[in-house]
Amino acid sequence: MEEAACQLDKEKSTAARIALFLTDNLTELLMYEQVSYIFACDSLFGKWIPPKYSPNKRKKVIYNFNEKVNFIMSETRDIQLHEGNVLKVGHQIRNETYHTSLLREAIILSVARVYFQTLCELLPQLWLDSITISSEDKEESITFLRKYGIEGPYFFSKEALKNICSQVLGGRQCTTSNLSKVLATDLANRIEMITEELEYLSSNAFRLTGPDEVLKVLQFSQKLATEHDFPSTEDGARDYFRTYEQLLHNYSPPVTIDRMNRWKQQAFSLKTEQIAGAVLQKYSDLDRKVLPVQTLVDEAVAELDKQIELEVDRQIESKHTHN
Repeated sequence: MEEAACQLDKEKSTAARIALFLTDNLTELLMYEQVSYIFACDSLFGKWIPPKYSPNKRKKVIYNFNEKVNFIMSETRDIQLHEGNVLKVGHQIRNETYHTSLLREAIILSVARVYFQTLCELLPQLWLDSITISSEDKEESITFLRKYGIEGPYFFSKEALKNICSQVLGGRQCTTSNLSKVLATDLANRIEMITEELEYLSSNAFRLTGPDEVLKVLQFSQKLATEHDFPSTEDGARDYFRTYEQLLHNYSPPVTIDRMNRWKQQAFSLKTEQIAGAVLQKYSDLDRKVLPVQTLVDEAVAELDKQIELEVDRQIESKHTHN
């Protein structure tokens, strides 16, 4: 936690990602310890009393972050719904960063701060019990506790943990008001960028069609590519394109410019939310709709730019050849 706090103080996106990783790892470890203890107690008298939790249930909870959150919310209630939402979305963004390189530069610091704040509030609740310091760690642990103004008896009680977490949190909070503004702005800006890119494609790659028609073509082409293989023969290709035109004419795209404008209005409504967990959950719900469209349009723009660069290179090479 101390290292996560130090990373947050740098106020850089790269450092915020490190803080997010550290916060998420400690959160999962604390939840793992709690659910493992509950399952161990449940099995203690298994010879005489049937266990409450089946092996499948245990496996599901032990190996899945969100299932651990749900289990603790329902069984011990040490995590409340709004806190669970923070944990789940924070973990989701951590996974995106770690596994898919989705960096989210605009929001990562605010999300990391809210996640860290939530962990500081939850840690004393998730801590299983008072832990006495062993003789091996005595000097180091006493020094650590004294740093936070805690004198003997030297053990990590819940009260001591509350004191430590309060000091570690310090002024590193992100208010719900600031969080909602950051998340709303991120979604709105991304939707506007999608619209601008569709205008660009309409003007350069899809002549005589508007942004809505470009978006329709992109979605239809993606759908067709996942459902059909491109023919390997000339006759097959001819039939393919004939069918393509017929199907495209009757195709109703799931996402339109009007729908994206509604998403933008929903994004702005995030600013009215008063609870961080609710803001993050609504952001996540909207992001799941926006991100696939953003990725689709970004890829089309990247491909167009690549083709333009290739054409420029060909023109330059052609001039050099003729000269």
